[in-house]
Amino acid sequence: MQIIGDSLYLATIFTGYLFGGIYLLRSKCMPYHIQALDMKWGEVPNEVKVLCLALMRVAGGGYLAMAFSLTFLYYTGAIYSFEGNLAFLVIGTCTTIPSLIATKYVQKNTKGRPPVLLAYITTLFIWIGFIIKLFVE
Repeated sequence: MQIIGDSLYLATIFTGYLFGGIYLLRSKCMPYHIQALDMKWGEVPNEVKVLCLALMRVAGGGYLAMAFSLTFLYYTGAIYSFEGNLAFLVIGTCTTIPSLIATKYVQKNTKGRPPVLLAYITTLFIWIGFIIKLFVE
């Protein structure tokens, strides 16, 4: 069971680095952002492009902060204590829940199709990993 908990935690960390990197380095909004605006990228006013990219940079920074923090907890072995495991849960959940709320909001109110399922899955990975580690320790 320990390997399952570790795998779920590592998948969460990987997702944080992946989305953090993508959101920080992309030169234009994600396809689901363009869908939400219901325009082609060339039609989007420059001010909206700047705002969209700025929000992506903030989100990307949040994902990377989460990933770095969780990596630290994982590789120092802190996750093998209750406190470290709880810190993983809190840091991960404080990042994924707002992301889940935002993606659901976009999905509900626009034509955009953001990665809601990925937000759910990542949140579940954190919680299932926490529960597994709680009872295996």
